Amino acid sequence: MSIQSFRKDAWAVAEIANTGDMSEEDRDRYLVGDGKGRGIHITTRLVKRMGGKMEIESGGGQITFRVMLPLIK
Repeated sequence: MSIQSFRKDAWAVAEIANTGDMSEEDRDRYLVGDGKGRGIHITTRLVKRMGGKMEIESGGGQITFRVMLPLIK
């Protein structure tokens, strides 16, 4: 597992990577807040309300969750 944060253009990014795989169907459900459990649902709603976005990449036995929030000047 790895956790990192960094700046990418106008975004503050928090990235969490771990072993595992996720189907494209599950990925799409999580990104609209319909995932199992409350954690991802609450996170998705909060990120969207703050003007942010989430990305999920899965492949090669690794899954990466990325939360991106706009930087304020």
